[in-house]
Amino acid sequence: SIVDDARDGTGTTLLSYALGDSACMIALGTGDLAAAERYETLLRQHATRTGFEAGLIWSQCFKGIRLIRLGNSAVGLELLREGVNNLRDDRLPLSYMTLLAELSAALAQTGALAEASVTLNAAMERCDRNGEFWILPELLRLKGELLLLESAAEQEAEAYFQRSLEMARSHGALTFELRASVSVTRLWHRSGRAAAGLHLLRNVCSQFTEGHSTSDFLEASELARRLEKYNVSSETR
Repeated sequence: SIVDDARDGTGTTLLSYALGDSACMIALGTGDLAAAERYETLLRQHATRTGFEAGLIWSQCFKGIRLIRLGNSAVGLELLREGVNNLRDDRLPLSYMTLLAELSAALAQTGALAEASVTLNAAMERCDRNGEFWILPELLRLKGELLLLESAAEQEAEAYFQRSLEMARSHGALTFELRASVSVTRLWHRSGRAAAGLHLLRNVCSQFTEGHSTSDFLEASELARRLEKYNVSSETR
């Protein structure tokens, strides 16, 4: 397998591409941070053996994302920001867009809203320019989240969330649909539409036949449980 080849020190820089564009991203995407660290280490080791500088930068970016997920936002954000800035033309076809999305989200979470907006706009422009529409539902969702942080523009944010939902459904991108559902449900809950949000979440979650242990599914399930308790307590008042 690719991972076995990387561990044994065999193969070419193609292994770095495979680790960067699949193994690392899948582990981070599902929330398996232990696996993400293993693949990130393999990528760094293999890139060092083959003298593949871009692979070292990719491993730095993945480490940054992992640290952010672990709560070490200061160090993680700096690693991710520096890595993305150093990539220049050494970009993975799939993962580079994900790195931009992750960077924008991390910047927004730490209050660097202007930089987050610039990063997200650059990602959306690249998406249009290169036809990388597979990630557009996630970029639209992040745009809505950023609008809520910048100006609490709920109607405009909801429009972005709805566009994200519609595009995710048309692409059959169930994970992106779930993330957009969580975003719009939280917004609806704040505006007194918790029941509609709960219905939406239940519908999307019911479509999953696997992946019930991923971080996205667990987050959605926890939100649904909270809303169920909220609805019950509201009905008994």
